[in-house]
Amino acid sequence: MSFLRFLPWLAPLVVGALAGVAIDRTLRSDPDFPPAATGTGTASNPGASAAPARANGKTDAAVSFAAALEEKKAYRRRELVGELLPAMTVRQLIEAAESLRKKSNIKRWTDPAAAALVLGRLAQLDPGMALALASVGAAQGDVDMSVLSRVLDVLAETQPATAEAWIRSLPPGSARRNITGMWAALMAKIDPEAALRWIAADRPSTWSYRNIFEQMAETDPLGAVNRAASLPAGDQRQRALEGALSAWARTDPGSALSWIRNRPLDGTRSALLAQAMASYAESNPAAAASYALGALDGQERLKACEEVAQKWFKADFAAARAWLQGLPPEIVRACAPNVAAAWGEHDPAGAAAFAWEMEPDNRWNRGLRQVMSEWASRDFTAAKQWVAGLPPGAMRDTALSIMLDDRSWGGTNAPEPRVALDLAMTMGAGQTDLQRETINRNMQRWARDDFDAAAAWARGLPNQALGADLLKTALAEMAGYDPKRAILNIGLLPADARADATTRVASAWAFRDPAAAAQWVNSWPSGTDAAEVRRTITGTWLRTNPAAAVAWIQSLPNDVLAAAISPQTIRQLVSFDPNAALAVATRLPDGEARAQALDSFARSWYQRDPTSAGLWISQTGDLNAEQKQRAVQPRTGGGGRR
Repeated sequence: MSFLRFLPWLAPLVVGALAGVAIDRTLRSDPDFPPAATGTGTASNPGASAAPARANGKTDAAVSFAAALEEKKAYRRRELVGELLPAMTVRQLIEAAESLRKKSNIKRWTDPAAAALVLGRLAQLDPGMALALASVGAAQGDVDMSVLSRVLDVLAETQPATAEAWIRSLPPGSARRNITGMWAALMAKIDPEAALRWIAADRPSTWSYRNIFEQMAETDPLGAVNRAASLPAGDQRQRALEGALSAWARTDPGSALSWIRNRPLDGTRSALLAQAMASYAESNPAAAASYALGALDGQERLKACEEVAQKWFKADFAAARAWLQGLPPEIVRACAPNVAAAWGEHDPAGAAAFAWEMEPDNRWNRGLRQVMSEWASRDFTAAKQWVAGLPPGAMRDTALSIMLDDRSWGGTNAPEPRVALDLAMTMGAGQTDLQRETINRNMQRWARDDFDAAAAWARGLPNQALGADLLKTALAEMAGYDPKRAILNIGLLPADARADATTRVASAWAFRDPAAAAQWVNSWPSGTDAAEVRRTITGTWLRTNPAAAVAWIQSLPNDVLAAAISPQTIRQLVSFDPNAALAVATRLPDGEARAQALDSFARSWYQRDPTSAGLWISQTGDLNAEQKQRAVQPRTGGGGRR
């Protein structure tokens, strides 16, 4: 079933807690006791048989099932599991499902596809138990919706009344709305009007409307479109129209597009037109391309060509590329990000060069990012060789950054941090900002896995300044999980780099445990310069737990407070508690620091609450005339400090 395409995976589910208790009670009791659930124990039920004989502590079925799961190829594993299911009893199916659940984290099945097959079969024999098993752990938000959806999929065809009763029994909330949306998408194939009544009751995601009206349009496209247009204005109507028009455009694109173009020219029409053109291109990309260029103009033409290009490149790469090369430059640039990935499947080097040509010197080049990410995950060696052959410059730096960035692609071919760092060093050694960012990210990865090895590598670099910077990066990363060890290792740095490293370690520690970081700084010997570190801890703490941070700030002696407070700190305090901000600012001794703090307080408070702040500014003696005038002046462009 494809009804989950538009389902958002939203808030943690709260259903199934009672079902989980029932299952635990059943499965933790006598192993030969048959489950007392809906549909079991009748003469016609295949699951009512006695417990099967056991071999070496396991049923024969369990042994066979376990052997099937050893198959490495996913498609073959599913075939083997499917072959076993028809002969398995209810009890055996339950045991098979439980064997697939990860005990340490029940949200994840060891093999969700196999679990869906097992519970789908169980839903045919014992719907109640299948629903219960699929929703175990729901109270903790640990349900795999893909597995639960398979159970509902089966019940939609076999026992819809059972599924509907179960859904109605769920407590109101986001979980019930999500499941209602799933069920409505299934029922839309059988009775779209009934599906609409379902979603009207629990207001699930508006994407449910798209699914339902897409099904309606399969049999009566004009009726579905008119029915969608009759809904109240809003997201529900927009999604309903998108679904109906997408289906209509696949079978009768001329009529669907004419209906859209007779609407007022606005954002809604443009979005509907793009959706319809995408559907048109699925069935006949060449005709859709001709229509886009001949009948449309402006932004609608650009968006239509983007949709056509994306579909056409996937269907017929050679024809699509020939079409793209004949388009005006502005359309080619608009299409580039959408076609780059599909182009890259056939010719990654050509696709990467094309993507860069469309957005030169753009480090966030979306097309190049798609190409390089996919290429590196498929064939890292080939991607590396291509990047190494590029001339030094922005394109090589960007491509290398994408290829070595573990956030862009998480495949099993991701290089070890040491490999990534060695490669990055051979292609620039941190001479540009982007090269340094790439090297720093991979140093962070290495420090998470093996700090000692990462530190030894950094200290051995010929460029000692770069090595010190990377060691500081590694120490800051370690401070996030072992701050005390990070502190002990600050001594590995040259003396002139230790102060900066200490500040970075304190900042990282403050995100994890600001109170402990503050206590550490307070323990420093008298006379030690801790101003920058205290300001770092204060700023971090105010972002994560402002109430606790304010209490700490207020506890500081006046001489320490002056070194821990900056104008930025005052601005942060104003956003949380203006009274606390004023109290802190007025505790500072006379001088430049106090004047800056009060100036920052007045301006920030006036931006947030002109009435209250304006009254205070006009009456206070803490500000001079120039400060008062500056506080009530609007900020000028850029939004930065003045």
